[in-house]
Amino acid sequence: MLLSGLLTAAEAAVTTEDIRNEIALQIESIREQQDLAALILDSKLAEIATAHCIEMAAEGVLAVGEPTFVAPADRARAKGVTDFVHRLLVAKEATGAELQSHLQTADSLSVLTDPTMTHVGIGAFVADDGSCWLTIHMVERVITFSPFRFNSWLRAGVPRQQVTVSGHLSGEMVRVRVLFAGQEKVVAESEVDGDGDFTASIHLDKGKGLYRISFDVRRDNVYRQTNIFDYTVR
Repeated sequence: MLLSGLLTAAEAAVTTEDIRNEIALQIESIREQQDLAALILDSKLAEIATAHCIEMAAEGVLAVGEPTFVAPADRARAKGVTDFVHRLLVAKEATGAELQSHLQTADSLSVLTDPTMTHVGIGAFVADDGSCWLTIHMVERVITFSPFRFNSWLRAGVPRQQVTVSGHLSGEMVRVRVLFAGQEKVVAESEVDGDGDFTASIHLDKGKGLYRISFDVRRDNVYRQTNIFDYTVR
């Protein structure tokens, strides 16, 4: 079903929600036709996608990342989304109905039918001229994390922290790498138990500064990066 009556800025408060709902149904239908798993709607990704729509409309530029933009993947990391693999689809059309038609193009379908994607956020914005802006932000969520646990202490006057990470995934092993001051090393490896759970302890012992922490998951004896986040020891 195509949207109708989504033309005026005065209707923006209603139409943005209508657009999101209809696009979600359309994505579900597209993936179902390809026998693909439905994507899980993620509120944090939706917030990120909406912010990107508003920024595109303000600049009048359709883009997934430009020098003057905050890249959605960077915005996601700042919001605590650690998933490493992102796919984005952006569009601008005169009406919501045309926006839905855009999703049937070959380029759009190639993104929406990516079998590795698991979660999605949909952002929409209706500009003052009535144009409809759309961002679909999808990620592959391999690890579902439990809340991180932090312990801090001083040793010889140097601040040190330990982060205990646990979560759930489909895989054999989790490897954790830490990049600090341009040097990277593997700091933890943890087997995944029969229920798909793991726990790993990460020691941040180089003092104050920014630590980039990456997670690799081993499946079929092959490691692949799945998550990344930044943490600052102050």
